[in-house]
Amino acid sequence: MPRQQLLKQFRNFHDASTSILNMMSQFIDVNTLFIAKNDQNTNQIVKVLNHDEQLLEEGEELPYEKTFFASWRSIIRIHL
Repeated sequence: MPRQQLLKQFRNFHDASTSILNMMSQFIDVNTLFIAKNDQNTNQIVKVLNHDEQLLEEGEELPYEKTFFASWRSIIRIHL
């Protein structure tokens, strides 16, 4: 099958992000997957997929320093 036929095209971010999160959830056994944007002050949840329990909502904003990402970034910085 030609490579071009293997690639799915999306019309917008919503369709692409929904497809990506659904695909990832087939391989990663977690309750919640999400896409967020951050400015290192705030994490804004752009797209979320909750399974059994609703842990996040789209549009929710969380302080960056209180998120897993801030902690992970600090760990990486310490070990580099």
